[in-house]
Amino acid sequence: MERTFHFNNLLTVTSNCADFVVKDLPAPYLVRDHLSAIRAAGDRAERLTHQLLAFSRKQVRQPRLLDLNDVVGGIAPMLRRLIGENVELVIALTPTPTLPAILTDRGQLEQVVVNLAVDARDAMPNGGKLTIETSTCFTCRGTSRTRSCITACWIPASPSSGNPSPRRG
Repeated sequence: MERTFHFNNLLTVTSNCADFVVKDLPAPYLVRDHLSAIRAAGDRAERLTHQLLAFSRKQVRQPRLLDLNDVVGGIAPMLRRLIGENVELVIALTPTPTLPAILTDRGQLEQVVVNLAVDARDAMPNGGKLTIETSTCFTCRGTSRTRSCITACWIPASPSSGNPSPRRG
């Protein structure tokens, strides 16, 4: 696990260097977008490192109040690259004022969504459509208590002309 800590330190240096360069560049330079992407990738890699450490039981979870839309929207570009071109990805986010915050570890939640997308992709070898939606759900029938939810629905492309049935995960 010592290597994981070293890797995390390298990510921090990379991310900080990208921040320094962005601060020094005037706004119209297109390279700013690339540097911002490097910074975002560094942040995701840092969270992955934390997941690896948590998996090895060297680090405890870090639950925080999170906006589910921020988490799902933040990893959407990575999901698009991960699932490939033959699967259409639709992200449907419920407006934030109606979506309650959730108390969870960001890295673990991201891992759940990534695993869901990869499993959906694997279930659609001929391509298809994956919809990931955030919404407000009721916690118990007959009560007004609500919580935030993620729903996924995938529709595989059929090699024949039959109508595929949606699959939910």
